[in-house]
Amino acid sequence: MRWHFLFSFLLIPVCAFGGAETSSVVVSRVPASPDLQYEVSVGPCVKHKCPISVALQSGGHTLDRRTLDMESSSASYEKDALEQGDGAGDPSYLRQDVAVWSSGDEESETTLAIFPFRLAQGLDGILIDQRYGFEHVKRRHVLLGAKNNKLIELWKGTEGAGPTYSTTAAVNIAGGREALLFYNFFSNPVNDAPDKLRIQALAYDAATGTMAPYSTEFSVLAIGPFRTIADARKQYAAKNSCSPWLWVLPAKEFEKPAGSGYVLATVASTSEIAKSIKAEARKCGFTAEISLFSMKRDSIDLW
Repeated sequence: MRWHFLFSFLLIPVCAFGGAETSSVVVSRVPASPDLQYEVSVGPCVKHKCPISVALQSGGHTLDRRTLDMESSSASYEKDALEQGDGAGDPSYLRQDVAVWSSGDEESETTLAIFPFRLAQGLDGILIDQRYGFEHVKRRHVLLGAKNNKLIELWKGTEGAGPTYSTTAAVNIAGGREALLFYNFFSNPVNDAPDKLRIQALAYDAATGTMAPYSTEFSVLAIGPFRTIADARKQYAAKNSCSPWLWVLPAKEFEKPAGSGYVLATVASTSEIAKSIKAEARKCGFTAEISLFSMKRDSIDLW
């Protein structure tokens, strides 16, 4: 059960129980340009199956509409605080100024994090991070944009089976735009195998109207190296109550610290976040060396 607060306005479901609801419920509105906006709504529902859709609107009129891949079990949503695991934002830094929309409990729970995303000067897309499930929680992500008064799907991301996790982060880049970082990682349950990490950086290409690979600065924090995977996991377990989210990865994949073996690492979306994570790691009392450095590229693939 999530704790609910930060209501900006009330959402009233038309019919919480029974067969069909007579209308949909608006969850959020996001400006696209001076003349356009996106509207996210849920429903109408039939037997607890409620489509989640995004409409492109102008002057109160709907120009186009798209339905998301995953549906909800209810049209009754409340605004919650962002939680670790929602799949929105930097994986090792929980923003306090972000809220998500939540519906249902346990297996029927769905959360929606909804953000404007700067594609170009004067044009925003809408980024939606969706979390669903209870024991086997999964996340889906989609970025929609507007072109010629039509909604277009610019990008979407999913995650695989097992103990995987995915999240998105938006970072400021040249031209008043944002780049999208898509994190996808696998926390290995096997004690003698490293974790897996894949990060893609994408930005809107106005010439093609698509999201394309974009070379950006990744800020890396690495603790170690440790001689073995077991040594790294033991150190992490000892500090886990206060430590930021770290992965066990081969040291040779990073510029620092020099040497072989394995490191406890995270890749932050900005240098400011990386510095705050370093300060947090220092307070935890890690005895191994803590290194902070940047890597400029359009992806990191340690899978």
